[in-house]
Amino acid sequence: MMKPIVLDDLPHGSGINGEWTSDETKTSVRLHNVFDIVNDVGMYVAYVPFTVIVPKTGDPVEGFRLVFRCVGNEGYWVRKTGLRAYLDEMFAEHIRSLC
Repeated sequence: MMKPIVLDDLPHGSGINGEWTSDETKTSVRLHNVFDIVNDVGMYVAYVPFTVIVPKTGDPVEGFRLVFRCVGNEGYWVRKTGLRAYLDEMFAEHIRSLC
């Protein structure tokens, strides 16, 4: 069984610099934030909103999903930076720590 998700305990920094928000459905908890993209000299060039969807039943580590809005050039930054793999690994580890 998974411990409750506390917004203040979610990953912060290393690109995740926004404030966490959440909402809940009958089947999942949805966690929302943005990832700030920086260029080679450390200047902010874009931000990418994302949602982590954690199921209420089953294996939360295997069942969670990342959703990117991908409006405008956001999809480009997700692909260019490998953001999906980076966040996927980060949240798998975090969710595992809650089990």
